[in-house]
Amino acid sequence: MNNDVIREYNEKGELLYSATFPGAFTRAATLTEALAKFPHEIRCYCTWSDDDFRTGEPLLSRVTEEHLTNLQVEDADSDVIFASERNPLSISAYERLKHLALKSAADFTQVCRSIPDPDAILMPHRKTFYGDCPNTAKRIFLHVSKVNNYYFSQLGIEIKEGPELTRGRAEGFEQLEKKKRFLDSDVVEGDGGKLWSIAKLLRRFIWHDRIHARAMVRQGLHHGFLIADPFGFGFGAGSRQSEI
Repeated sequence: MNNDVIREYNEKGELLYSATFPGAFTRAATLTEALAKFPHEIRCYCTWSDDDFRTGEPLLSRVTEEHLTNLQVEDADSDVIFASERNPLSISAYERLKHLALKSAADFTQVCRSIPDPDAILMPHRKTFYGDCPNTAKRIFLHVSKVNNYYFSQLGIEIKEGPELTRGRAEGFEQLEKKKRFLDSDVVEGDGGKLWSIAKLLRRFIWHDRIHARAMVRQGLHHGFLIADPFGFGFGAGSRQSEI
């Protein structure tokens, strides 16, 4: 099974994305280390997304695009747009990715709600390119909700600030779909001259949810919480996938 990989990198590290499985990604200090993480990442992703992954078939991850950046890739700062994301989406591809983006929001919410104490410190305080890294379930949820709004705003869509991540994301898609021939939209320039498209928007939602859900599941288990793991990261026997 082929896995086309987009590489965004600099001397501080590697941020690799799957173009074949939008939203799947790996990070590491070196390209070799980041590529080596893909078999596990793609299996987790396919289990979560209900994609057919033939477990007996080896995964061939090949870098198809490379983007040298001056962003803080070690903190998942990114502005890359894939060559494939510059093209209009078919309605079937859009509906599939929208389904995954909404599922991702609901599953992320489930992870947050499974933390017994939403104000418990899950990880040490540190600074990132966007300010203080959120280190409690409550702060992480608020951060992801704000990013939800920010991503939509790059395509000129404004949604209400609110605590319901999944509902807000659905409302954003509803506004997008009201635009005439919305899937024919060109690539647009967002904040800081960064390029956006509907395909990039959908991929970024899933990717960003996975980054923070993965950290919460890992740190929640480290703190001894019986935490929901609907994404199937599988960090330990204590995780579970039942509804909260």
